[in-house]
Amino acid sequence: MNRLTGTVALLLSVALLPPSTRVALDQASGTGQQATSVRQQTTHKTAVPTIQASPNPVPAGPGEGSTTITWATGDDSEGQVQVAVNGGLEELFARGSRGTVVASWIDSTSLYDFRLYAPATQVLPKKLLASVAVNRSRDSSSTRPPPPTIQARIDPGPAGHPESVTITWSTGDGSSALVFVTTDGGPKTIFAQGPSGSESVNWLDGRKRYEFQLYADSIPQALLAAVKVPRRLPETGPAENEEVSADLRIRSFVIAIPNPVPAGIRSGVTEVSWGLGSGTGRVLQSIDGAPPTEFAAGAGGSTAAKDIHAGSTYQFLLYSNRAPGVLLASVTVTRERPYLLWLGGAALLLLTPIMLTRSFSSRRRRSSDAAALRR
Repeated sequence: MNRLTGTVALLLSVALLPPSTRVALDQASGTGQQATSVRQQTTHKTAVPTIQASPNPVPAGPGEGSTTITWATGDDSEGQVQVAVNGGLEELFARGSRGTVVASWIDSTSLYDFRLYAPATQVLPKKLLASVAVNRSRDSSSTRPPPPTIQARIDPGPAGHPESVTITWSTGDGSSALVFVTTDGGPKTIFAQGPSGSESVNWLDGRKRYEFQLYADSIPQALLAAVKVPRRLPETGPAENEEVSADLRIRSFVIAIPNPVPAGIRSGVTEVSWGLGSGTGRVLQSIDGAPPTEFAAGAGGSTAAKDIHAGSTYQFLLYSNRAPGVLLASVTVTRERPYLLWLGGAALLLLTPIMLTRSFSSRRRRSSDAAALRR
């Protein structure tokens, strides 16, 4: 009875309060409910993935420096920590939902990117969760130039094909340099030159391995640095080669105009044109049966082939990047021999003795006539 009487009295006292006071009480009550709701939501919110390096930057000093990498995925899911040096290819550094690992090989001439990923699944590719860039303070007393570097940044395209690869290099001291490229360990060919620069290419075959090498432009040449672009696709099998070649051979072509190249005093030139039914490919050039070298690349186009000489045979071979081992089309280019010039020279050689004989006979006859007149 006393409790009921107290409740009725409380309700009456609230009802008799002024309207402004009752509104303030209602707002305070609502604010409390909202705060409770926010606290409940915060309690169930997933922690943010993090990755940190300490110290960063690494202090200068003798030898290589060290930093401690600490990471957490935030939800106890599996994670992978990859590291890339100077923008190069990533390498596995550590794995786990959380952890702490010491990197004891930090130097002052490189930039280290530590990246925390959620591993790839059968449905989704790997996902970048967090990253941290680590460098090392330079010794202020050091005046040495940075070392030579060459880097490759790969931007993958559809189905794993490299859409483009950007090669960046620097000698560090401004000296002249040459950049070469090799394919599957084969002979090197010139790619670029200069003390520093950046070049993008889109003709790399995902089934081959490439290495870009930075050499000092001196005699003898000295290797300064190198970077590898690994194979990104599996080898194409014989059955797939046969299927691809049957589909592409019908719509692929390579021609040369003019062919044969007319004779002349200067080096001959012909225009090589090619095209594929689909995808991209490469045109290789072989001179007198020598191993072919890269001539052009792309889905189609036209490029001038210079220095065509009589007596040599030039073969242009078209391949598709979908089936690198299948020859789709080819054309053989020759140059006409200067037969007219040869005939003119031969005629001149034959006529010269006759003309000299006639000239000598004519002079003897004139001399005889002059002697007869004097007698």
